[in-house]
Amino acid sequence: MIISDLKNTKIPVMFLHGDDDKDVPLKFTKKTYSACASDKEFVEVKGAGHTLCYINGGQELSEKINKFIEKSINRINTGE
Repeated sequence: MIISDLKNTKIPVMFLHGDDDKDVPLKFTKKTYSACASDKEFVEVKGAGHTLCYINGGQELSEKINKFIEKSINRINTGE
């Protein structure tokens, strides 16, 4: 995703980043998160390498994702 796209997006975005990611530095995810204009959430997953957030995040991350989706749907349904 391009930074300029994030500055103009209106869709909710959840950013997940593993603190053990050796492929993509955390600063890049933080930069894209900061640029995002829509409702957003940032979650750093302890012990997760690249693409392993969902596996390492377990039930706690699954609950955060579900809450973010529910919140986003509620905002859409209420016109917020």
